[in-house]
Amino acid sequence: MTINNATNSNVSYTGLVEKYIGTAYDTVKVVADNIANVALVGSNIDDILAVADIPGIENIEQLANDAIAAAAEADISATSANAAADSMNAIHLGGFLVSPIVDNNGNPLVAGTTYTDLNIDPVGMKQWNGTTWLITYSTSAFIKNISDTPPVGPTPGTQWTDSTTMKDYTFYDDGDSQQWIRVN
Repeated sequence: MTINNATNSNVSYTGLVEKYIGTAYDTVKVVADNIANVALVGSNIDDILAVADIPGIENIEQLANDAIAAAAEADISATSANAAADSMNAIHLGGFLVSPIVDNNGNPLVAGTTYTDLNIDPVGMKQWNGTTWLITYSTSAFIKNISDTPPVGPTPGTQWTDSTTMKDYTFYDDGDSQQWIRVN
């Protein structure tokens, strides 16, 4: 069977068809020869999308805004903590060998300010009344001994519970004498 070459206006349709068929064939052949590579590109895109975590990237602006807000809150908390520490430093000054004349911030003392006097034996706390430092308590006032016999060398305010009778005593000094006073 022969193909008749039809011509119209001196144009060969056979040549035109062959040109387009050849171009399509060549394109299909290139794709067919490289189909493994085409499939690999598709697989690589899936892997890249899985690693890239696109939804996470889409939320990056919100995450950044959240971090900025958290940093601002931390700054407010730090400022608040510093203010509380400054306030505490103005109320209780800590331990001193010499009575302080200003608070830890260098400000004048206010009534109610306390410090631990390390020169008192036993160590005691003093409170500023606006004019002078007053002894508020000594640490011995909070020592409670439980034994069959009274503790040796007590200081005024020391507490003792007789373990045989379960009676409570406080060591007392009235300036003329020292003795254990029963409190219950």
